[in-house]
Amino acid sequence: MKHRLILQQMFDSQFPLGGFAHSGGLESYTAQPLKPPQLLALLGNHIRLGGLRLEVSAMALVYADSDPEQLAQELTAWKSTPTSLHASTALGKRLIKLARRLWGVELPKLSEQHFALQCALLGRQLHLPLEDLCLAYSQAQITSMLSACTRCMPLSPEQAQEILLGLQDTLLSETLQRIQQPELSSAMPALDLRSHQQAFLYTRLFQS
Repeated sequence: MKHRLILQQMFDSQFPLGGFAHSGGLESYTAQPLKPPQLLALLGNHIRLGGLRLEVSAMALVYADSDPEQLAQELTAWKSTPTSLHASTALGKRLIKLARRLWGVELPKLSEQHFALQCALLGRQLHLPLEDLCLAYSQAQITSMLSACTRCMPLSPEQAQEILLGLQDTLLSETLQRIQQPELSSAMPALDLRSHQQAFLYTRLFQS
């Protein structure tokens, strides 16, 4: 059961990665806030077609011993905006330091230290089950995005939890499918554009 405790620790909001500072581009919707059904649909597409599809596929591939350096370069190519690339690599660099300090694990130095890849590499060294690791990673990413929305949109914490509950079946089915059939692809141009626009907002609470 220890792997469950490790997963809870890795993806807890108190784990000092700084993920709370990123909104995934959602802050740029502040001027025209999304209603809960719209946000549910957007995040569902993010899981099925966008960044989470890409990252969970990469996690499954590197966990199965694909070349992490090649995957790092491919992820960099798929990250279409500088802001989304920076968020991924900044979190990955922090995880490398924490893995060394907390678990004595030396993660490989890649040309781009993508967070998803380093999570999978750490999980493999700590013998964390891939399905549990990918589900915890995915739900933590969605939870972080919803938390950002509660701070920059008229969305209550209760509404955020309702949306999360409404996404969990999608998270389960899509995560298992990506593990069985990993495919590096991402097709969410709307959210990519919002992520790029967020860097030019006059007032910002988050990184994109």
